[in-house]
Amino acid sequence: MKQKAKIAFIIYARYNSTRLRGKILKKIGDKPVLWYLINRVKLAAKKNDKIIIAISDAMEDKKIQRYGNSLGIKTFFGNRNNLIKRTVEVHKKYKFDYFVRVCGDRPLFNYEDCKNLLAILKKSNFSLDLISNKSSKYTPKGMNIEILNYKKLKNFRSKIKKQYDKEHMLNYFYKEKKIKKKIIINKIFKKFININFSIDRQKDLDFINNIYKKIKFEYKINNKKLLQIIR
Repeated sequence: MKQKAKIAFIIYARYNSTRLRGKILKKIGDKPVLWYLINRVKLAAKKNDKIIIAISDAMEDKKIQRYGNSLGIKTFFGNRNNLIKRTVEVHKKYKFDYFVRVCGDRPLFNYEDCKNLLAILKKSNFSLDLISNKSSKYTPKGMNIEILNYKKLKNFRSKIKKQYDKEHMLNYFYKEKKIKKKIIINKIFKKFININFSIDRQKDLDFINNIYKKIKFEYKINNKKLLQIIR
């Protein structure tokens, strides 16, 4: 395998969320959720890595596009309900070898684990197809990091039939035996497995607002400090 690979951080987002409409632009302090997410992604990304906001083709998502563009981030309109198809469309324009799947509702994006997984991927000479920290026992919601080889997504695309797997696109690859995968567990989160660090509802947004308020809205907070705050 090659010693270098093109990496993309793809932020999947939509404005018309079922449980909390417009959550990606809701405020944490005086800045939107998306501002925190993008700046934490930048802590994991290297200079030549791409950061792309992949939004749906719904008219309302232009609000996300306008804000992303104001921060100098590329945006792409794609399929509304099929994230696999949306990713393929993004690749046609931006070209990359691996992509980090970034959910748009994670203003506490786990950049530390992301940097670690990317370093392990590089050390493997990019021989892995999927590398992740996902664990139902150790990784709470909102702290998952998943990195996939784009070629594998393209090669197995036709085999993914279930609508659930098209919307939760990496679900299939954990089960596929032909995928070379590695799961790296960070046990620091074990005692916090039942805490939701993503934003689904207003109560989640309030919870994360309270966390950031305690640290004067400093987006660079690391995992150790974060867990000390909520302990």
